[in-house]
Amino acid sequence: STYWAYTLLVDNRKKIQNALKKEKIDSCVIHPRNDIYSVFKKFKRDLPGVDYYSERELSLPCGWWVTNRDIMRIVEVIQKNL
Repeated sequence: STYWAYTLLVDNRKKIQNALKKEKIDSCVIHPRNDIYSVFKKFKRDLPGVDYYSERELSLPCGWWVTNRDIMRIVEVIQKNL
């Protein structure tokens, strides 16, 4: 479980990330494939499910400081850019 992150899977991650950034809303990719790091490169394997997830995963702000108004703004930006 990752209770400190709110993660979505989206087909157009870059577009949504750019739209959120334009509205000064942070988002990030927190679960890339481990084999992108040099220490794990030699272990790279064909993992279609992992590739699918890695290309679409996007994490949004979450926590006590995110107000209902913030949530509605985040949802609005994402819906406009799906």
